[in-house]
Amino acid sequence: MSKLHDMKAIFAQDLRERCGIVPDMALLDWVMRALGPLMLAPKSAQISDHDDTALHKAVASFMSRHHLPTALVQPMVLAIKDSYPSPQRYRAVITYLIAQNFALPSRSAGH
Repeated sequence: MSKLHDMKAIFAQDLRERCGIVPDMALLDWVMRALGPLMLAPKSAQISDHDDTALHKAVASFMSRHHLPTALVQPMVLAIKDSYPSPQRYRAVITYLIAQNFALPSRSAGH
């Protein structure tokens, strides 16, 4: 199995077990492409629950890159904390939750 395939399985498992979501694998593929190598680097793949600044920055950065309303960053951070409780959160799962909330692949399909 490749590293990408292994990580995709881990992200899907987190979505199922910790978020209670049956993952849309096409959306997960989209998220993994959107994140690129960021999701694989040991220091950037996970965000600690103890580092609210890092979580806020990750959410704000992704939302900004995808032209989502910056006024919704803080509510999105809180929603992520509620739906993905964990001392460590995968950046790809966080991004999946944002993308799912804003239907990003369908929004960008026409571009």
